Order: sequence, then structure tokens, then C-alpha cells
Amino acid sequence: MNPDKWLGNLLKRYGLNQPDGRMLYGYRLTDDEYLSLKDTLAFASEFGQLGEVARKIRSFPALFVLYAAEWWRREYQGGAWEWAPIIGSFGGDATQLATNARTECVQQGFAYWGHRPSGEGKKFFGAAVAQGGLPLKFIGNGGGKLASIMASALRSATRFHWDESQIAQDVADRADELPGSLHKPEIYALIAQMVRAVLELKKEFQLTGETDPIAILNKRDPQWRERFPLQLEDVAAEALLTGLVKEAAQQVVVSSSSMFAVERFLKPIAEGRYELMSSLHCPTTVHVENLVHLFRLHTNEDLPRYFSIDAQVGEREPFADGRQILGAETAKASLFVNKRYL
Repeated sequence: MNPDKWLGNLLKRYGLNQPDGRMLYGYRLTDDEYLSLKDTLAFASEFGQLGEVARKIRSFPALFVLYAAEWWRREYQGGAWEWAPIIGSFGGDATQLATNARTECVQQGFAYWGHRPSGEGKKFFGAAVAQGGLPLKFIGNGGGKLASIMASALRSATRFHWDESQIAQDVADRADELPGSLHKPEIYALIAQMVRAVLELKKEFQLTGETDPIAILNKRDPQWRERFPLQLEDVAAEALLTGLVKEAAQQVVVSSSSMFAVERFLKPIAEGRYELMSSLHCPTTVHVENLVHLFRLHTNEDLPRYFSIDAQVGEREPFADGRQILGAETAKASLFVNKRYL
């Protein structure tokens, strides 16, 4: 199909004259559209060297980055993050698209969709990852580990009122449970988006304690699944998503005075061998009076402006540094975790 016509048809399906800035996974390509897009890029690549095609066919860059994002979610099975498998999948020759030409193509493509990723090379590939969503084959093959990481992050985020960046950091702290090729900030951010979106649904539709939160969401907001960076037709992705929503509904917000929490889990270290790990969590901001009470001080003035907190699991080790926040209406302190796992 003519590239311009293909692009126009996609926008028409959403009633758009131009892109509206949504993430690329938000265009929800069907299987037929994905295959048609692949054929369209293959057709375009027959008109010359790929670098020349990227310059001369106006809509090629936009279709290329859209396809890259879709390929990542649908086809990626592990290994290095490289453009060659993506280009080769539609019959193109990656050697025909020099690094500078590819960079220009990717920049133009994302700009068309209303996105301007920073960086170059692998950073641009990371942008395609972020725009594509979680890879299906990863979910299908390692869904148990992913569900465990998400459930843990969900519990801590609920308890300590974490924002998305704090959730992503928690996921990063457990990155060794993921395949090595997914030890990337873009993956942590995608998982954090999932957790944050579930928490927003829980709050918006008051799902706490509900025995069938999925039925409630289906009735009150049939499009609720559109909020997530997943291929919604995939069975494993649906199971992961519904499991996370049900987990969130069962969790009750505990008192903020419970500042510190310990989670214990088994970490695989070899075939059939595991190590018991302790994961410590705390909020980033606490009331000074709660610290005074916890550590049995007499008054707020007894807490130094700068202080450190140790934890003991076997041996005593540094856990977090703290400092009192000046100028707050009520006395508060910031905590900066140095070591989460002991």
C-alpha cells in the first residue's frame, strides 16, 4: 500500500487529521494492520537504498518508528537492542541506513507523532521501547517473575504513596530477577506505568475490598484497559493485568505511622538454589514526630538536622540518610535510601 495512504487510514480510524501526541502503543494496531504496515515498509524499501527512501518518501520515518515500536512489543525475544532485526523483518538492509541517516529518520518519525526523544543510538531505540510497551514474549515466558515484581512494587507504592519515579527505582532494585536484556530504565519505567495506572484505577473507582474489581471496571469504564502499555488481545498480558488489578483491590492502605517495612523473598542464585533476601522500604518524607516516637527520643529537637538510620539483618548495616526539611509547616524529614537489600 502507498505509505501516505496507510498513514491516512490509521488516523482516519481514530477520527484524526493529525497525530494527537498519544504514546504509539495507544494507536492499538490490529494484527492485520501490523502485517499491512510491514508490507508497506517492504514496498517502500524497493524504491532504492533505504537511506534514500527514508529521505524521499515523506511518511516513511513515521511508519518506521511506529513499526519499530510494534515490532518490539510483538516480536522481541531477548538479546541486544539493535535496529538490524527490525529493519530485516520487513526485508530491508540495515547496512543501507547509516547511523546518521537512521538518527535523522527516527527523529523525524517521532516528531511526526508528537514526540521528541533525547539522545542518540541506543537512546533512540529506548524511545521505541517506551513507545511500544511491554514485550509479549517476555510476558508469556516470564510472567510469573514480572507479576511478583509488580505485586511487590504495588504493595510498597500503596503503603508509602510512591510516585512513578519511586516505583521505577524499586523495580530497578529487583532488576536481577529480569532477563539481562531487560535491565534498562525504559523497562523499569514501563512496569512503573503499569503499577501507577492500577493505583489510579483503584482510587478513581474505589476498588479497595471489592471481590470482583474487573467486573466493576468493565461496567463503569469499558475502555479501562487502554491505559496500559500492553497488547490487549494477548492472553498472558490480560492475565497479568487482571491479576494486578485484583491484587490492588485486596490491599488496604495502612497507617502512615508504620514507616518502615521489610519484605522477604527467595532470590535464585543457581539452578535449584535460592538465597533469602530482605527488602527494606520506607517513605521519602516522614513527620519528625513519628521518628522521635519510633526512636524513643524526648522531643523533636533531639533529632539532629542530619542523621543516618541503620538496619540489622544479621549484621548491622547503613540503610538510609536523613535530613530535616527546613521551612515546612509541620516538622518533616527526607529519607534517602542507601541500601535497600540486606
